[in-house]
Amino acid sequence: MKRALWLWFILLVPTAILAQSDPLSERISLTLNGQNLKEALLLIEDRSAVAFAFQSNNLPKDPIQRSFRDVSVRQVLDALCRPVGLTYEVRDRLVVVFPARKSPPVNFSVSGYVEDRSSGERLVGVAVYDVRTRRGTLTNHKGYFSLRLPADSVHLIVSSMGYALQSERFLLRENRRRTVRLKPDLELAAVEIEDSDTTRGMDELSGVSVMRIPIAELDRLPALMGEPDVLNALALLPGVQSGGGVSGGLYVRGGSPDQNLTLLDGVPIYNSAHLFGFYSIFNSDVLRSVELIKGGFPARYGGRLSSVIDLRTKAGNQNRISGRGNLGLVSAKLMLEGPIVKEKTSFLVSARRSILEPYWQLVNELAERNDGNSLGYSFFDINAKLNHRLGERDELELGFYTGGDRFSSGYSLAGDQVSDVFDFGLRWGNTAAVLRWNRDWSNRLFSDVSVFHSRYDYSARSRNELLAAGSSRRAQSLELTSSVIDYGARAEFQYLPGPSHFIRFGAMGTRHDFQPETFQQEVDNGGALSLSELQQRTLVSWEWGIFAEDNIALTRRLYVNAGVHYSRFDTDGTFYQSLQPRLSAGYSFPQQIRATASYSRMTQFLHLLSNSGVGLPTDLWVPATANIPPQNAEQFSLGVSKRFPKAGVEFSIEGYSKAMDSLIDYQTGVNFLANRNWEEIVERAGTGRSYGIEFFLQKATGRWRGWLGYTLSRSERQFAEINFGNVFPYKYDRRHDFSAAFIYEINARWEVSANWVYGSGAAITFPEAVFFAPSSPLLGFSDLNDDQAVGIIIDYGERNSFRLPAFHRLDLNVRLHKDVAWGELYWNFGVYNVYNRQNPLFLFLRADYTNDPNNPEIRARRMSLLPILPEVNIGFKF
Repeated sequence: MKRALWLWFILLVPTAILAQSDPLSERISLTLNGQNLKEALLLIEDRSAVAFAFQSNNLPKDPIQRSFRDVSVRQVLDALCRPVGLTYEVRDRLVVVFPARKSPPVNFSVSGYVEDRSSGERLVGVAVYDVRTRRGTLTNHKGYFSLRLPADSVHLIVSSMGYALQSERFLLRENRRRTVRLKPDLELAAVEIEDSDTTRGMDELSGVSVMRIPIAELDRLPALMGEPDVLNALALLPGVQSGGGVSGGLYVRGGSPDQNLTLLDGVPIYNSAHLFGFYSIFNSDVLRSVELIKGGFPARYGGRLSSVIDLRTKAGNQNRISGRGNLGLVSAKLMLEGPIVKEKTSFLVSARRSILEPYWQLVNELAERNDGNSLGYSFFDINAKLNHRLGERDELELGFYTGGDRFSSGYSLAGDQVSDVFDFGLRWGNTAAVLRWNRDWSNRLFSDVSVFHSRYDYSARSRNELLAAGSSRRAQSLELTSSVIDYGARAEFQYLPGPSHFIRFGAMGTRHDFQPETFQQEVDNGGALSLSELQQRTLVSWEWGIFAEDNIALTRRLYVNAGVHYSRFDTDGTFYQSLQPRLSAGYSFPQQIRATASYSRMTQFLHLLSNSGVGLPTDLWVPATANIPPQNAEQFSLGVSKRFPKAGVEFSIEGYSKAMDSLIDYQTGVNFLANRNWEEIVERAGTGRSYGIEFFLQKATGRWRGWLGYTLSRSERQFAEINFGNVFPYKYDRRHDFSAAFIYEINARWEVSANWVYGSGAAITFPEAVFFAPSSPLLGFSDLNDDQAVGIIIDYGERNSFRLPAFHRLDLNVRLHKDVAWGELYWNFGVYNVYNRQNPLFLFLRADYTNDPNNPEIRARRMSLLPILPEVNIGFKF
């Protein structure tokens, strides 16, 4: 027994001595509920036999949420100190806490998706920001984000226009993945993080010549006859002009409409016009985001010279069936979306159709009583999407669009001696489809792989039948067709190797099938049939591209996007290749001031042959060939902006300079139908130059919202065989362009909005002198009213040396919306062109016989469209 007691004594004494020499082995329980580290150490002092020595300014002030139960003091200290870069030493019973020696920081990822809480829709362009490190990002087109942050406490803020701010604090000790669900709240203003002048690093380079239009604002702005349109809204921004005041083509920084890359869910669209350019094919009800890039093009985009218009459609409500409808003066539309399998599979389908038939019927009935003329027009759009989440990391998307326009005119004259019947029809339309697979492979790597199809075609048909007494029947029919068809695939990867880099890389390939135009004519002359055909050469071309770009945070204030885009185009037995460097930079100064600069080189392998300036869809798409090289452009831009957070206002100034080469245009006076090869009737090797300065003042939050934009610019062209080789103004060169758009919320139910636009007159070629010559065989000029033939000699002078009168217009709108048990009702009432400005679309000459029937005066007349018009539409949501 004594031996046993002695044995226990021998074993326990060293253990007790060791315990006394290691005070951190003492076990404690501790709960921290918002205390900072200093307060936590003082609590440990109270509950153990140790004391602490430290400098308060070395300890972080962030609140701590942790709980420890029956663990050693050492374990508690390791858990609290190491993640924030602190270490400690034990000196007797005094524990000294101090910063650890600097070593490479340990970084972890915070990644996931941001969704609308009510619909499950993944949100584009949401700001995700860590207040402590002042690092942030925006969600991509699928709502995905990823941030690389040091192992430390994190204060994460997630904010987006129209949603309640979400804030979260946590300790980052491992990669974290989460889904953030934001609560819709249209009453809230956007959040401005006021403790940093470098918060703009969230997407520092997005402001280099990039504009975004909130989709929610489209329905609130005045619209032509009550039909909201996204391209008409883009035309209100600085640096963007529309041909003739409508969206028949957007002219961005001196470029032509074919130099705009228009993407619908990543699929290129070749003609975006309804109603000869008064509306676009994009139904605002199905759009999720709209982004316009005017310069500083990221390397992931290629194939156009002037701009990128990137439109993304909604994925469909993941949680419940919802929809909306609208009835206006021009069209009716209905959209339905909802889950097939809740929170997993969703659908969206939308249809829009013009409702102009009663109007045309009335017009035709009135015309039939007079001269037998008839007119008809209609258009439609169908959008559909199926979205399926395969799991936490994978998503499939199937999207489809089809739409088209039909126009008809004619007359039928029947008398005792003659019968004359004429019919003309014009059709054009687009089809687009895409299958997309998105996957986030890890917290650092995200991929977007898609295959797509796009088609644009038009056809024109006419038929004339003449039967006169005593003569045989004569009939003639004519048909023109043209098309361009694309089949393509694209893969893009987004990789975050560290907190200072965001890398994108990928590849794409497209097969283009071009049928510039086919022509068929049939003539029946008293039973003798003759048939003539002309078909432009069909061309199949292949376009390939690879790209890489990196958003680099060189410092907390300096961000750079550096990239390169390589393209190859195989066509007509030859190939072209192009290496296109891209560079953008942004620097944030104190007081919310930011400077940006960019350089980009672009190559375009497609051309648009345009013989009309009034929005007709008969322009022809043709590829670069062995004889016609691709177009090229270089653009520089430099800008500065200033934010006023308390007022919610931002002001920016940006200047640009763009040089273009290898442009083409029709030769003067050619007849396209008389040629079998379009390459023989165009001028090539043209150059272009445009430069200007843009001013933009925007207020995006509060009861008052809107913007002011002004552009001072010049755009010129030069061809060796046009205008004697001299430089001439481009036809949409406007020296001054001003726009203003405002929205004011009177109360919870009433809103008023207005926009006003002003533009210098477009440049046109118009006679400088007209000489009356009755016996001249040079030109017969027939006056339609008096049916008198005269001869005239016209001196046109230099190309585009004449200016149309200035263009300006004021639009007003009042919106009333009411919440009901099942959703919302709203009404829009307004006036388009309030003071009935007769803006000229084009000028023409007319012989006036008023003063002297034998000696007419040649006068210039203007053709104007769109007088004062009402705006009305009624809609609902549920």
